[in-house]
Amino acid sequence: MHSIESLIANIPKGPNDVTLSWLSKILNRDVTDFVCKPTERGTTTRSYFFLDIQFKDDADGVRNNPRSLFVKISPQSSTAGEHLKLLEVFEREIFFYDNILPRSPISFPKKIFSSFDAATSNFVLVLEHLENYTCGDLLVGCSSKKQAELVISQLAIFHAHWWASTEIMEKKEMYLARNLRSILEPNLSGFRFANIIDPFFFHCPPSLLQIIPSMESMMNRLVEVLPTFVYHMMKEPNTLCHGDFRLDNLLFSSDSNGPKLSVVDWQLGTVAKPTSDFSTFVTLSLSEDQRKEWEMDLLKLYHSTLLQKGVSNYSTEKLLEDYRLSVLVSFISSASGFATACTTDNLESKSFLKETFLTMLKRALVAVAQWTPLEIVERVCKEEQEYERSLEDKYEKYAQKELRGKTSQITIDISPWSDEISLDDIKTAVLKLKVEGLIWKPESAREVTFLYSLKLLRLDAIIVDDVVNLEELENIVLETEPDLIARTRISDCIDIKVNY
Repeated sequence: MHSIESLIANIPKGPNDVTLSWLSKILNRDVTDFVCKPTERGTTTRSYFFLDIQFKDDADGVRNNPRSLFVKISPQSSTAGEHLKLLEVFEREIFFYDNILPRSPISFPKKIFSSFDAATSNFVLVLEHLENYTCGDLLVGCSSKKQAELVISQLAIFHAHWWASTEIMEKKEMYLARNLRSILEPNLSGFRFANIIDPFFFHCPPSLLQIIPSMESMMNRLVEVLPTFVYHMMKEPNTLCHGDFRLDNLLFSSDSNGPKLSVVDWQLGTVAKPTSDFSTFVTLSLSEDQRKEWEMDLLKLYHSTLLQKGVSNYSTEKLLEDYRLSVLVSFISSASGFATACTTDNLESKSFLKETFLTMLKRALVAVAQWTPLEIVERVCKEEQEYERSLEDKYEKYAQKELRGKTSQITIDISPWSDEISLDDIKTAVLKLKVEGLIWKPESAREVTFLYSLKLLRLDAIIVDDVVNLEELENIVLETEPDLIARTRISDCIDIKVNY
C-alpha cells in the first residue's frame, strides 16, 4: 500500500513526469511500459493526454485494469491555472466523479484515480480511455439531427433525476458552482464582465460586431444589469447541470451493446437553471443552420422528456423564457472565453482557443440577435425595482406604526465559521430575535461573496437611533448562534430622516 501523501507529492505536472513507479502505485499493479499520446481535446488548456499501458502480468491473461487511460492534469498556463483555481474546478470535478455521477442516469468514463494538492493546486484525474468512442466536433456541429436528439434526451433524463432534489436544495452551497457564486456580489459581477470589454472589442472581427446593432451600448448595458440578471438566473427551477455541455465534451459510440453517449469534463458542475446546459449545446455547439432547423424540435423533445420523467409545473412558456435568458449566458461565456483566449500566455494553444471561442461567439451573437434576451432582462430589472419600492413603502408604513423616534436603516453583515454552515439556518435564528426599537427586513436577506469564495449573510433592519446601540446589537446577534456565527459587523447606517 502507498500513502496518500506520497501520491499527492508525486502528482505529474505533464506527460514527462509520468513514471512506471507512479503508474504502478495508482493502478496497484506492476507496469512494465507505457506510451504517452497527445489528444486534441480541451479548449481551456492542452492538459490532456492518453497513456497506453503494458502490465507485467499481461502474459497471464489478467485484464482487470484498462490498458489505455485518459489523463487530465493542472494547466501549465499561469493565466488559466489561476482562473480555474478561483473557480475550484479541480475539487469540484473529483467531487462529481466520486459523489454525483455514480448516482446519475448518465454514462461517463470510469474514474481510475484522482488527486488534488490544495497547497499547490496540482491536480490529476485518471479515467478509462473509451477507445470505441469519438469526441464531438464543436467546430463542425452534430453529425445528424438524430445525434442531437440523443444528446438532448439524455440531458433531460439527467436533469429530471436531480430536478428540485431535496438533497441538492438542502446542500445547495456544496453543489453551487463557484463561477456563479463569484459574481453574485453586484459590484464584483459588473466589474469582472467590464474587464473583458476592451479586449473583446479590440480582437473581435468587425463582421461579428455588426451582427447586433449598437453592440457597444449592449455590452455596457450588460455591465449595469448583470447583478440583477445573475440573481434572477439563480431562481428556481434548479437542477444539477454539467456547466459546460458543449459538443467537444461529449463522446459518441456506434456500438449497439453499450451507451451511445458518454459525458466528460465535469469541472464546472453546478446547480443552475436547466436551460443553461440546453443553451450551451444548442446555441454554441450546433452550426447556425442546424440550430435554425432543429431548435424548436429539440426544445419540444427536451420538455416532453422532462414530463415523462416526472417533472411538473414547468410550462413550455417558462421553458422558452428560461432558454432565451440562457442564450445570454452563452453569449457572456463565449465572449469572456474569446477575450481570455486572445490574451492567454499559452502560445501553444492560443490559435486553437481563439478558433474555438470565435466559432462559439459568432453562433451566440446570431442567437442573441434572434431571441433578444436583453428585453426579458430589462423587464426583470423593472419588476425588481418596483418590488423594492413596494417593500420600502411597506416598511416605512410599518415603522411609522410600530416605532417612535428618529429612525435609520442599518445593514449588518453576519459571517459563519465555515463555508459548510448554512446561511439559511443563521437567517432563521437572527430573524427570530426580538430587539426593542428594531424591525428586521426579512426580504432584504442576501448572500454576499467576498474574497472570491467566502460568503456571509447581509441583512437590513430599521432601528430607533436613541433606543438601539449598534455595538450591543452586534454582540446580541453574535450570541444568537455562537456555534454558527463567527463575526458580525454593521456595514451601513442610513438616516431615514423621519421622526415617527
